[in-house]
Amino acid sequence: MPKIGQFDTDSDALVKRVSAHDVYGSTELNDWIFDTVGLSKGLNVLDLGCGFGKQTLAMLSMDCKVVAVDASLESLKLLRSKTSIDKLKTIHSNFDHMELPDILFDTVISSYAFYYSENPKLVLENIYKKMKKTGKIFICGPSFQNNIGMKNLLKKVGIDFGEGSAPFMENKAPILFDQVFGNVKKLVFKNSISFPNADSVWNYWSSHNMFDASVEGIFKKELDEHFKVHNSFETTKIALGLLSVK
Repeated sequence: MPKIGQFDTDSDALVKRVSAHDVYGSTELNDWIFDTVGLSKGLNVLDLGCGFGKQTLAMLSMDCKVVAVDASLESLKLLRSKTSIDKLKTIHSNFDHMELPDILFDTVISSYAFYYSENPKLVLENIYKKMKKTGKIFICGPSFQNNIGMKNLLKKVGIDFGEGSAPFMENKAPILFDQVFGNVKKLVFKNSISFPNADSVWNYWSSHNMFDASVEGIFKKELDEHFKVHNSFETTKIALGLLSVK
């Protein structure tokens, strides 16, 4: 299983990555997630791996009641600083040891986080017990086709990006979801990202868990050569989503 990396609990780095997707991307991730689960006013939602609150804050604005779990206390403090809504409960914990409140959830979501669980089947079984009948669970994360443009650039500078959490999302998670819930639906999300200059690419890369400061010189050189010929740097975030219903 993937391990929580340095920048997964670094809220500043997380904000930089997510902001790059929002500013330079073509499609909004939250719209896809919320449409998929049929999010509506007043639902009880569990947000696993909430980070600084990209989904949590949006769901609170829709008048949902949210329990937000994250392994980063720094990120939870940042989330709390952005809202005073009493419909939010935060839990500082990893997924394997979290103690959930005595309520039943209509919806459970986990965006780019669930694969950090050490025992994902046990986590799913525990979540199943905390869901209402016909409740929905949705997780998403990188597919094998994710970020090809960035992967190709990194190959040029001698970095093997690897597959990271994609094998879990593509191969293992669908089996676990089917075992626990008896059903699973796969969905795909694409967000084409167009970086306008070398600095924007560097800011994104330097906030990533694969970041290697030792190749800064050759990385920036490759970027300079790229922008001598092109007006932008293109890559596409491709996520796989898994939806199950209790």
